[in-house]
Amino acid sequence: MNETILETIARLPSKPEAKLKYLPGETGFPLFGHTFQFLGNATKLMTRLAKQYGSVFYYNVLFNRSIVLADADAASLVLIDKAQNFSNGKGWYRMAPLFDEGILLRDFDHHKTHRRTLQQSFKSSSMTAYAERLNSLISKDISFWKDAPEFLFAPKIKTLLLDNAASLFLGAELGLESDKLNTSFVDLLGGLLAVFRTKIPGTAWHKSTQGKAYLQDWLYARVDERMAPETTNEAEDFFTSLCRESLNPEHPMSIDEVVEHTLLLLFAAHDTTTGTLSAIISLLCEHPEWQEKLRAEMQGIDAETLPFSRLGELTFTDWVFKEALRLYPPVFLIPRRAVKAFEYKGHKIPANSAIHLHVYLIHRSEAYWTAPNTFDPERFSPAREEHKGHRFQWIPFGAGAHTCLGIRFAETQVKTFLFHFLRNYRVETKLGRDTTMRTVPIPVPKDELPVTVYPL
Repeated sequence: MNETILETIARLPSKPEAKLKYLPGETGFPLFGHTFQFLGNATKLMTRLAKQYGSVFYYNVLFNRSIVLADADAASLVLIDKAQNFSNGKGWYRMAPLFDEGILLRDFDHHKTHRRTLQQSFKSSSMTAYAERLNSLISKDISFWKDAPEFLFAPKIKTLLLDNAASLFLGAELGLESDKLNTSFVDLLGGLLAVFRTKIPGTAWHKSTQGKAYLQDWLYARVDERMAPETTNEAEDFFTSLCRESLNPEHPMSIDEVVEHTLLLLFAAHDTTTGTLSAIISLLCEHPEWQEKLRAEMQGIDAETLPFSRLGELTFTDWVFKEALRLYPPVFLIPRRAVKAFEYKGHKIPANSAIHLHVYLIHRSEAYWTAPNTFDPERFSPAREEHKGHRFQWIPFGAGAHTCLGIRFAETQVKTFLFHFLRNYRVETKLGRDTTMRTVPIPVPKDELPVTVYPL
């Protein structure tokens, strides 16, 4: 789909029923607003706006004037949404051309029906099987890292996680296809923030649509074999399970829906975890004392693999995992769109307003956290439990009906990787490197995290 700027604006969900200038905030530059500031350094922009205007303000990004809500009470209101007033699908409208039938774009009862089916792939028995397979895949993959000990961690872990996700979710070993699929995912993600949505070759939007087409074709080409009785009766992977479930009259799904659900969850399973593990490794390089604490904890597990049932034994690892998610949440902000007008903290918010629940600002707020910009995993310890001050002050996976489906999968993937990695390697990065993290669309070190690993 080719779009001029005016066509992009026209395609937006309905505009707010009232101007927002009576609210705190600013419109930014003509037409583009804060778009280029947001794409260039979102954390700097949002930190400035919050400092200037507080926890409720409007700004203008990607041709859309949006209202930021940046406190835990707002998170409770928007995410629990008892009145069903905050549309998830219209909030994520920029993803609509890329994930048409995906679970992320569904609302209320329609969302609930599909989510119930998808949750079957993340029940305890499935997670136990996933964990067993992850141990095998990860230990094998990282055993070769000693042969080339200097590399960029972010792209390296991204490839590893994509291969893992393909094995678990698609029942496929990618081999030579891995690079092409990985590139397609990168291109697809790049389209989410494309300012100009035109299919002119070389543009971000063109690459994004091409990437999606390749991924869709790859999945569609495998549907028939996954529908075959001899395949579906024995399959344990997510894609085959969904293909089989589409034939269930109690939970009918079209093949298009199966493909879109699979594509979205495959993307989430490896791309967001790439950001989390990159953040963790960067932090462990900056704080080697915590790297040693985690290594000692891993070595205290008297087994060569980490079963799903033993994840809870990794106490220090859990604190670091949670602190990395606080500092660098996988989703910088959670978009919604108000169905009806509502009032929040004395501010009248009109119907059809774009709402940005700002996870990053809540996670960095002095109202909830001691020294919020400091890496301090012990804030999650039983002695402090800082995260329990307000139920919605730590929301890296969202909350309510749209809570991330893959919470336990993400935890399993991260801890299993750290278990094998830290028991086999000590990791360092360059002294004096720029530790800046790009936070949108997902958190990744701007320099892609150059590391050196030393076999133990």
